[in-house]
Amino acid sequence: MRCMLPKLRVATGSSSRKCKFMMNDKRLKILLIEDLPVYGLLLRKILENNQIESENADSLTEGLRLADEQSFDAVLLDLGLPDSQGLQTFMKFSSQEPSLPVIILSGLDDESIAARAVQLGAQDYLVKGNYLTQGDAGSKLLVRSIHYAIERHSIQSTLLGERGLLEQRVTERTLELSEANQLLQNLTARLVSAQEDERRRISLELHDEAGQALTALKLSLSMMRSSLDGDISSLDSQLQEAIDLVGNIMERLRTLAHDLRPPSLDNVELDQSLRDLCHRTAVQSKIHVDYRSSGVDSLPGYYQISIYRVVQESLTNIVKHAHAAHAWVKIECDAEGVHLSVRDDGVGFDSDAASQGQVSGIGVAGMRERVEALGGVFDITSNSGEGTSLLARMPLQE
Repeated sequence: MRCMLPKLRVATGSSSRKCKFMMNDKRLKILLIEDLPVYGLLLRKILENNQIESENADSLTEGLRLADEQSFDAVLLDLGLPDSQGLQTFMKFSSQEPSLPVIILSGLDDESIAARAVQLGAQDYLVKGNYLTQGDAGSKLLVRSIHYAIERHSIQSTLLGERGLLEQRVTERTLELSEANQLLQNLTARLVSAQEDERRRISLELHDEAGQALTALKLSLSMMRSSLDGDISSLDSQLQEAIDLVGNIMERLRTLAHDLRPPSLDNVELDQSLRDLCHRTAVQSKIHVDYRSSGVDSLPGYYQISIYRVVQESLTNIVKHAHAAHAWVKIECDAEGVHLSVRDDGVGFDSDAASQGQVSGIGVAGMRERVEALGGVFDITSNSGEGTSLLARMPLQE
């Protein structure tokens, strides 16, 4: 019975020369673990005739001691020893000396045991009767098996080392990618924060400076109108139109300032801000907006701003594009994170095109960026005539 692994070919040409070079260039040293003196003597004689040194141990314990004290190129191991029997012998040895290639030389001709030994890591499984009783031919086959086993083990060790190096590099690159993603999230968070600060500044300027100037202009026009004498109905009408125009501009500025930075984001909790947003949207658009929430007021400020903006953009899209009669906003916060859903019963659209940026005016990319900046998952589904559903799941982070 021969090795259960495919042998390296030694047919002709360079392969044959390589084999002879390996066999003659270096004097190998083999550890024999064999308890029967006659087999031990015969094996040592075969190895000596082929310029191979050897040390003999008659038990597993003695073999492990020699392997620990000396340097060997390979081990010829019998499975039936005084202190160990069967494949446990190989497993015990290989677990303590994993760097040594092991060739099992057994008196038992059993293919199932041989296959199992190779699966466990043995370089070869040889039957004593096939090598020790066939004279010079058997000796050459035994020596060749030893060389091939050493070469296979060397190749395997190299491959394992390369695989370990590759795994290390993959781990390093994965860590670098994770750090880069975290840096990107941090930069995105800082960008959003800077945007919110700028919106707050512009909102205050619109409300305070431009609003105050328009208020003064409106008062001046009203005073001029009240001070007019005589029949100047035409001028009176023009002044009234100017006053009404200023009033409209003031109302638009207030709306713009509120949309840029709702005061409720700074003065009240997220839940009330969202509730006000949904109510205001329903009043202005005549769309029934159902709002439900739980546990959202405990979220960090950055989460609150991002969630508010996603809901705000979603409702804006519904008003502008959906032609819906109803909209539903639901937000929940639990141990797993934040779960947000916004859906409507409108005309819908091609969600695949929207995810690729082919649908304009619905702000999908901006909403996705906000959610992903929090390490979340964003998904939007829609079909023509079947409404639209937006889902966002964001884990809680420090």
